[in-house]
Amino acid sequence: MDVFRTVYVAAEETDYGQWIRRFWEEASPEDDPLRQLLEPEDLRGEVMAWGDYPHWTVLDAMTTFAADEFTEIVKSVCRLALSPTIRPEGLRIYGSSALVVKCVERGLDRIRAALVVASRHLIARSQLTDEEFQRAEWWIRRINNDVSGHLGSLRAARRQYLENGCPPLPNSRHFRLGFLVRLIKEIERANDGAVREAKRRHLRYFFSHGEPHWYAGSSSLHTTIASGLNVTDEANRQRQLDRFTNLLWPTVERELRSYQPRYLVIMGEDPENTKPVHFFDWLTETFVEEERPGFKEIGRAEFGQNREMQDDMA
Repeated sequence: MDVFRTVYVAAEETDYGQWIRRFWEEASPEDDPLRQLLEPEDLRGEVMAWGDYPHWTVLDAMTTFAADEFTEIVKSVCRLALSPTIRPEGLRIYGSSALVVKCVERGLDRIRAALVVASRHLIARSQLTDEEFQRAEWWIRRINNDVSGHLGSLRAARRQYLENGCPPLPNSRHFRLGFLVRLIKEIERANDGAVREAKRRHLRYFFSHGEPHWYAGSSSLHTTIASGLNVTDEANRQRQLDRFTNLLWPTVERELRSYQPRYLVIMGEDPENTKPVHFFDWLTETFVEEERPGFKEIGRAEFGQNREMQDDMA
């Protein structure tokens, strides 16, 4: 049976990790600025289902048909790697819903690239089915939010999928039909030719490799604070970003500083520990509430050598 696996750098050994965890658990003290992301509206979104601590994603939540082999690959890659260094750079709003800390890194991109290549053959993929498209159409009609517009994007996604030979896509619910529709909508809404062509490259990569386009190279390293924002336009995005920066950045900078993890954490789903989440659905572009299994630690992959030690020896 296919099982979920994702790989993180967890922030559990940092003051920042403890701070954000309290927020996720609704245990922030009264004077904590994060309380303003809980009241009057809860902006946490779906972050509580991603694990106990905030993290930097190295490999996304995919399903694998060979869980033990996947774990051994992650451990073997890390044994040959120096521990990376991560530093906070600033707050950003990604997509329409995520408030994140953008970070700079030393060494993590190379580890990630090696893991993508080494584990790619173990990811479960299959063709989209007629039933999946039918259920998506039923869902769009049920939510009844711009039905014609969302159905148009869904049908455009199906045409593109058929024209590209119906390639196998990840079985992971996070990177399947909803993700394909997201890419189609980004192409439809691109505001100039260069942006539109970049989005088309993202779609071609998804069809060719059955994985998100950011696996192709350097990605934007970030750790997510909350994913329940609803930012609908650029002016609102800047206003919200200015607000969160004034509110949170001094504390983020103080609590996170420079972080050098000793290991990567391998995570799997925990069916016995479900979490109520509030996630952004790209089929209907609405927030949807559901009860979802959380992720728990399955194992750790230790880095072969501490980077500071290596620097001292150089």
